[in-house]
Amino acid sequence: KPDPKIFHLALERMEVGPEESVYVGDSPQFDVEPATLVGMLGILLDRRGRFPDHAGLRITSLEELPGAIGLAA
Repeated sequence: KPDPKIFHLALERMEVGPEESVYVGDSPQFDVEPATLVGMLGILLDRRGRFPDHAGLRITSLEELPGAIGLAA
């Protein structure tokens, strides 16, 4: 990371397309942005509230993940 090759490799090994994938990471620069660039849904896990102005999807706990991706909790 942030080289997109690792994301492409992961998608290839899981045999899924980026539009079917969610990547949760704690760095906007090294996790969320590269995942988004390859077409994945990137979600910022901001447990400490360091990135309150993050423009994309942001959660503060993994318990929020189902709601963030549209699943019932």
